[in-house]
Amino acid sequence: MRLGVKILLPLLLTLAVLVVMSVLIAVMAHQQASALQASSQQLVDEITLATRIEHLQGETHINVLSYLLDSKDSRLSVIRDADRGIAKAADAYSSLVPDSRMHELLRQFLENRERIIRSRSELIAAVSAGAPTKTKIALDNWNIYGGRIDANLRDLSAYSIVRLESRLNATADDQLSLWRISLIAVILATLIIVVSFVILRRDVVMRLNQLTAVFERVGSGDNGITVDRKLERTEDEIGAMAR
Repeated sequence: MRLGVKILLPLLLTLAVLVVMSVLIAVMAHQQASALQASSQQLVDEITLATRIEHLQGETHINVLSYLLDSKDSRLSVIRDADRGIAKAADAYSSLVPDSRMHELLRQFLENRERIIRSRSELIAAVSAGAPTKTKIALDNWNIYGGRIDANLRDLSAYSIVRLESRLNATADDQLSLWRISLIAVILATLIIVVSFVILRRDVVMRLNQLTAVFERVGSGDNGITVDRKLERTEDEIGAMAR
């Protein structure tokens, strides 16, 4: 093998390792950035829908209490609009979040929504009929289910925070993986350089030292010198000079 090839080969191998690792790191970084962007957008959408559900639920609560005071039919129209908005937001929320635990919490919320709608209808009917006893019973039931819905919304918010923390931890793990790959690339390149140095020192430098010693003895007039056969048999420039 030519001497230049022996010197260039480890350098080319080191360069190839660094290039492959750099491409791998770039691909992983791009995938992580895309995943993080998608997760961030999904989280924004989740928060938007959850906030809208909570706002509409509060709006229905206020309008029911207002209807108990003034019995205006316009209150009922606002309540029905809010109900439709909540149902639409809940459907969007369910299709957006694939998490089974989140679906279970949303199912509980919707079940309590159905119960509070029934109790609200009973409350409105009792108020319209002027039945104080039925009004009190219906109001108590409505307050009970309202408390359950508030608890459901708190659970949804809390679990959204848990999912956010999980995403952040996953992102941190991905960043750690990139650091590990970078470290492996540096270690591999260092090992190649060290091993190449050791091999070149033994194969090239030592033979050059032997050849230099022969030349020095020839220069001093020593004609009885024999060159090491191993040195002559090498198929490179040093072997050619030895022969």
